[in-house]
Amino acid sequence: MHNIKTNFDKILVVIKDILSDEINQKGNYVRRGTIPRFSDLEVIALSLTAECLGIDSENYLFSKLNKEYKVAFLFLIIVSICIIFCFKIIIGEAYKRNWLSPIIITHAIAIYFLFSWGKNSYVRNYGNETIGSYSEKTEYRTRYYVNVFPNDEEGKNYRLPADIHVYNEIEEGETTEDRFGQEHTTTYTTKYIIVEKIYWPNGGFLNFNECKIEIGEKTLCIDQNNRSWYIEITNQKVK
Repeated sequence: MHNIKTNFDKILVVIKDILSDEINQKGNYVRRGTIPRFSDLEVIALSLTAECLGIDSENYLFSKLNKEYKVAFLFLIIVSICIIFCFKIIIGEAYKRNWLSPIIITHAIAIYFLFSWGKNSYVRNYGNETIGSYSEKTEYRTRYYVNVFPNDEEGKNYRLPADIHVYNEIEEGETTEDRFGQEHTTTYTTKYIIVEKIYWPNGGFLNFNECKIEIGEKTLCIDQNNRSWYIEITNQKVK
């Protein structure tokens, strides 16, 4: 694949895992001065992405980035125009009271597929990293505050920043057979929210190998020292 954004996202995930013990919560090495908007991790990931794609010129790299996003934006404009055109045809047919005409049905189906296509393209190129958002990416790593309860004690808990990995998996459901004897397997998408690391104010941290949590529920997780914690994710992102 030669899509810079796709490769950048994949490399960034790997770099975060490798350098997780050396960087702070914002993805930077600890130093004095202004906090950059583009973190140290992102600079490293972008540099490695360019190397992997054989891009050895900074001017070419940034011109290619600019071109890719322009193409994606142009595609979204074309899809939007097609949807508006289909709506106009449907409205014209509706005035004739031909509610179940093949023209209305065909263009309604076209709108559905165009909208799905356009949304997927928008999320892939411009999606955000907010859990539950309409334009949420299908996979990303971010930071949220979590409530940490030792032994599920309601009166004693900590609100701490945590590294969160969110991803979706397509899973197979039941297999059914229709009246012609053909088998059909239903599929559904499951979202997973994984707590990978929690940071204490004194610089310490808790590491978790497999801590899948549900929104609005406390989940029992085991840290690197085999200590049990109940963890509850909040809706507050770490800035």
